[in-house]
Amino acid sequence: MKYFVRTVIIGCLAVAAFTFWADPSHRWHRNLVFAYSNLGEGEAWVVPQAGYDERKLKTAHFKLAKRADVLVLGSSRAMQISTSFLQPGKTLFNLGVSGASIEDYLAFWQLAKEENKIPEYVLIYADPWILNVKRDQNRWVSNKEYFESFLQGVQPQRRNFLELFQSRIRELANEGADLLSWISLKAAWDFFQGWQMGEAVASEGGVLPENKIPANKSAYLYDGSYRYPAKTIEPKASAAIRQIASEYYAGKSVYSLDQYANDSEAMKQFKSLLTDLKAHAVKTMIILPPYQPETYRGILAKPGYQTILPQFAAAMESLAVESSETHLCDQMDPTRAGCLGTEFFDGMHALVSCERKVLARCLGLHAEWAKLARGKTF
Repeated sequence: MKYFVRTVIIGCLAVAAFTFWADPSHRWHRNLVFAYSNLGEGEAWVVPQAGYDERKLKTAHFKLAKRADVLVLGSSRAMQISTSFLQPGKTLFNLGVSGASIEDYLAFWQLAKEENKIPEYVLIYADPWILNVKRDQNRWVSNKEYFESFLQGVQPQRRNFLELFQSRIRELANEGADLLSWISLKAAWDFFQGWQMGEAVASEGGVLPENKIPANKSAYLYDGSYRYPAKTIEPKASAAIRQIASEYYAGKSVYSLDQYANDSEAMKQFKSLLTDLKAHAVKTMIILPPYQPETYRGILAKPGYQTILPQFAAAMESLAVESSETHLCDQMDPTRAGCLGTEFFDGMHALVSCERKVLARCLGLHAEWAKLARGKTF
């Protein structure tokens, strides 16, 4: 037994040391610089192959960018929203990040305030997991200073030694979990293979014209929006996407929705965000993005999950009503915007064609927002 325990400990230490050395997310000692000047329209920043800290990158990019008329907050399900979705002359900056949680919303809104880049409009693409107490999303800690700054400004409070100690323990636990995670280990191995071959897989990325982005690469455009690799977003046949979508919900758990239970603290924080946006005279809309049709029906029918989406929609409606000037646009059911099953590349990520339909529909529901829309609203 002692030999087994010792072997496990040594193995974990070896994995952690290897991941720390590779630092594929550029989090511990390999610095990642976004760019030395803001991207121009038509330019893109091709991301490094070995990984990076997405939140740090978005923060650096936002600091270089000009103030935009519209800010987008959300997860990877909102990252393709770009200025091209809006009327000519209107500008947008997309602060969406993968696996976004309430903490990300607050951190990026605080960043906008500190950078004196408060927009006229904010679009919050809210996912059901943000209110799940067991959502298991901790990537927001990369921008914890902005999150904590927001809380101190909106909900002033003094933290005693025990609270500070517990907070630090949680941070260390998150660091340890990242060092030992399969995702980090795989990225570290990719880095190692490239390092052996002399490839600059952990480079700082590169600026290219948007039309020169390699087909196998992802990139950020000048307005913070994200371009997935061409192979990822290539249209799929109806049968193929149905199979992919069914695999998304048919497993033991659905992404970050397992053991769903309302997080009262997250609700409180979301309410604080809406209150602060209103205090800064920012027009705000909450959009609930669609799932692929097969996935949407599957979640509603899956034992233990049937009430999650309706429950989340009701919670968002209560927040919008209480805020009084916040609009809610529930598009979780893809048929509401007319999105087809083939307009998704997996169970929860829509193609640009569907995202345009969703935004056009939501903007068209309110006169003061309709003027932002490019083309026909409905």
